[in-house]
Amino acid sequence: MTVWDVLVTVRRHWLVSGLCLVLAAGGVLLAGERQESWNGNVTVLLLAPEGTRGNVLAGSTSSLVATTGVVVRAVTGPHDEPQTVSGDLTLTSIGHVAAWRVQQPSSGSQWERSYDTAEVDVRSSGPTLAEAQAQMVAALDRVHAELTRIQDLEQVDPSQRIRTELSPSEPVYLLQSGSRPRAMAAAAVLGVLGVVGAAFVAEAFAARRRARLDRRALALVA
Repeated sequence: MTVWDVLVTVRRHWLVSGLCLVLAAGGVLLAGERQESWNGNVTVLLLAPEGTRGNVLAGSTSSLVATTGVVVRAVTGPHDEPQTVSGDLTLTSIGHVAAWRVQQPSSGSQWERSYDTAEVDVRSSGPTLAEAQAQMVAALDRVHAELTRIQDLEQVDPSQRIRTELSPSEPVYLLQSGSRPRAMAAAAVLGVLGVVGAAFVAEAFAARRRARLDRRALALVA
């Protein structure tokens, strides 16, 4: 089948093709709208109590690292968060429009995890800066609330409690926007494929209808 055959088929079913073309044009215009998202990131450092030997949850570096894991698990639930190939990926890049995520950074590979730092990686995303900030506040509140709850359960004295510190001192927010030409080009290609596909579907239905009418005509003649 040549390109000319395709064009003839599309023209023959101009009503279906025209409707699909209008829908495709709308998709291109929609893809051309500027898509922006804000992404926030900060690290929560869990530090041993000052001036003491620590407590049952922070008696050593290893116990502090383990406590960090317990806090993260309490925040995220019993299911592990999938590890991304790159730690530089934002929540928007992996499909989250307005959300927050809490993870304990792993020094191992993508398939084998290894935790050796008492750090909590906190990320947020939102269509606006205010939404990303609100998501970040919600995530940090959950981390601190779970840390407090765990220490309450262990009846840790207030003077011996694990300290937290943000690094950097305030969450960093970056604006991320997609490529408009690339999105419009992809929408245009999909639109053309949709128009051609709809024309050939209409052609198949028309051929089936003609065959049915021919059989009826032959039956009447017989």
